[in-house]
Amino acid sequence: MSSEDSSSTKTINAKAKKGITLLLGRQAFLQILTFGGGVIVARILTPTQFGLFGIASFFVGIIALFGDFGLSSFLIQRKKDITEKELQIGFSVQQLLTLLVVFVLFLIAPLFSHLYRNVPAETLLWLIRALALSLILASWRSISALQMERNLRYQTLAWIEVVEAVSYQVILVLLVVTKHGIWSLAIATIVRGLTGSILMYVNAPWPIRVRFDKSEGLAMIKFGIPFQLQLIANQLDAWITPVLTASIIGPQAVGFIAFASTNGQKPIVLVGIVTRVAFPHLARLQDNRAEVERVIARYLAYLLTATMLWFAVLVTVGPGLVAWIFTNRWQPAIFALIVYACALNIDVLSIVLSVTLSSVGAVNKSTQAEVVRTVYNILISVPLVLLIGFNGVVIGYIVSVALAVVLKFRSFGQHSMRRLLDPIAKIVLIPFLASVSIGAIVVSPSFHGMIAPLPGAFTVALVYVVVLIVVGPAWLFEPALSMTKWSRQRLKS
Repeated sequence: MSSEDSSSTKTINAKAKKGITLLLGRQAFLQILTFGGGVIVARILTPTQFGLFGIASFFVGIIALFGDFGLSSFLIQRKKDITEKELQIGFSVQQLLTLLVVFVLFLIAPLFSHLYRNVPAETLLWLIRALALSLILASWRSISALQMERNLRYQTLAWIEVVEAVSYQVILVLLVVTKHGIWSLAIATIVRGLTGSILMYVNAPWPIRVRFDKSEGLAMIKFGIPFQLQLIANQLDAWITPVLTASIIGPQAVGFIAFASTNGQKPIVLVGIVTRVAFPHLARLQDNRAEVERVIARYLAYLLTATMLWFAVLVTVGPGLVAWIFTNRWQPAIFALIVYACALNIDVLSIVLSVTLSSVGAVNKSTQAEVVRTVYNILISVPLVLLIGFNGVVIGYIVSVALAVVLKFRSFGQHSMRRLLDPIAKIVLIPFLASVSIGAIVVSPSFHGMIAPLPGAFTVALVYVVVLIVVGPAWLFEPALSMTKWSRQRLKS
C-alpha cells in the first residue's frame, strides 16, 4: 500500500470513528427520551392498538419498498463523485415512483382493511392512507441525507435526528395523554417526517429540479435494483407477524410480538448507527480487502459486547423488569422477549456481513442468503404458529437468521468464521458468562421484592462491564473514550 493510500485509509477510518461517536452521543440522549415516552404510551395504549398500528405500518412499508429501487444505496456506494444532474434525475425518478406508490396505497387500502377478523376496518383503512403520506416526506428527505452520509457528515445528521425524535416523542405523548388513541402514533410519524425533511434540506441544499434522462435514469435503476432486492429480502421476514399471526390469532398477538421485538432488540438502534456508518466507510475501503476484514472484526466486537450485555440482563431479570415497568398485561410476551434478545446477537453477525458484502459490490450474495432465510422462516414459523401460537414466530426467526449467517460467512472464503470471530470470542463470552452467573443468584427467592428488578439489572450490568474492562483490549474502549471527550467539549462550549 502506498503512503498516499495509507493516509487516505486513516482519514476515512478517522471520519468513521467520529461519525459513530457523534451518533452514539445522540443515541444516549434519545434512549432516555424514547424510554420515558415508551413507558407512558405502553401504560395507556393496549396491545391491540399497538398491533393495529403495526399492521398498517407493515402494509405501507411493504408497498413503499417498490418506490425507491435502491437509488439512495446505489448513490452512497458508488466510487465516483455524484453530480447535480444525477441528484436531480435520482430525485425525479424517486418522486415519480413514490407518488405512484402513494396512489396505489390509497386505492387498495380498503382491501387490506378487510383481511383480518376482529379488526376495525375503517380505522385500519385511514391509518394506511395517513401513513402513506409520510412516504412523500421521506422521499424529499433522502437526497439531502444521502449526500451527508456519503461524505460522512454525521455531526449534522446527528442533531437533525435528535430534533426529529424529540418532535415525535413530544407529539406522541401529548396526544396519547389527551386520549387520541392510536391516531397519536400516525400523527407523530407525519410530524417527524415533515420536521426531518425541512431540516435535511436546509443543511444539505441542492438545486431542486424535475429532470429526466432516460439512459441515466434506467442505469440508476438497473444498478440500484440489487440493493432493493436485498432490502425486500430482509423485509420478507416481517411479513410473517402481520400477515400470519394477525390473520390467525388476531391483532393482540401482533401487539405482543411487537412489544417483545422492540424491547428484546433495543440495541438494534446501536447496530443501525454503527452499520449506517460502516456502509460508506467500507465502501471507501473496498479495494483493500485486508483492511476491510480488520474493520469488520472491530465492528463485530463493539456491537456484540453491547448486545450480549442486553441479553444477559433480560435473560436473568427480564421478567421482573417487564412486570415492574410495563405492568403484568405484557407478561405473555416474556418468552418472545428473551428469544429476540438472544437472536439479536446472531442478527449482529448477519447485518454486519450484509453491509460488508453490499459495500464491496457483492450485494447479490447477501440477497441470496436473505432469500434462503425468509424461506426457512416461513417453513418453520407457519406450523409453529398453528401449534403453539405467536411464540412460533420468534422461534422461526432465530433459526432462520442463524442459517443465513452461515451462508454469508461462506461468501468471505474458507475459514472466514474463524478469522473474524476467534479474535473476539473471549471479549464477548467471558463477561456474558460471568454476569449471567451473578444474575442467577440475584433472581433467587431471597432477592424477590418490589424493587428487586432494578438492583438486579444494575448488578448484572456492573459485573459485565467490570469483567469486560479486565479482559478487553485497549482499542475496544476507544469509542467510549472518544464519546466522553466529545461530551466534555460540548459541555465546555
